[in-house]
Amino acid sequence: MALSDEEAARLYEEFLDSQDPRMIASPTRGAPKVEIGAGSTSSWMIWEGYLEAAGLLLVRAMDSEALAQRLIFPAIFNLRHGIEIALKWHITYAGGIVPKRAGHNLDLLIEIFRQTAEGLDDDANYLPEYVLSCAAEIASLDPRAVAFRYPSDLGGAPIKPSSEAWDLSRLLFTVETISLCFEGLDGKIDLSRNEDCQVHLGPC
Repeated sequence: MALSDEEAARLYEEFLDSQDPRMIASPTRGAPKVEIGAGSTSSWMIWEGYLEAAGLLLVRAMDSEALAQRLIFPAIFNLRHGIEIALKWHITYAGGIVPKRAGHNLDLLIEIFRQTAEGLDDDANYLPEYVLSCAAEIASLDPRAVAFRYPSDLGGAPIKPSSEAWDLSRLLFTVETISLCFEGLDGKIDLSRNEDCQVHLGPC
């Protein structure tokens, strides 16, 4: 899907010459395209996408301090939202129920996930404690899912998630680890439904 400089220039000229005022339109000749997923598959596509976006933003943020200052907010928002959607998807996939009151409450989702996992198998390890601990850490920084979306709260007071410097490489490696563990989680849930396969359940 990558474009050469010549292809990108041609498509940009066509964009400038177009009389179509829409932002979303069918692809022109040779333009990269995407088909938005539908049905049950779109759910996991969404959380994987948010986690991958977090990683891409963190990689870009390491290019300069100025970029890091701008990109850290969308990066952590994508990470938090990706974890939230992943927990909700896997709770449902494992036969649990996500109550409406859960909203963006990661602490509550972590607890519901634990309860759902225990209902499948008390002894199996579906997600390492490290991943759930990371989710809880983000929840403590941003309990209402607003700290990395808005510069101020409803009262106009500035939102400052942290006053300390953060290690970008550590954040990136953490995102990659979390994403990897969630990617294999549905398979572990499937195995939990087969008693002969319980021995295969372990850390991601």
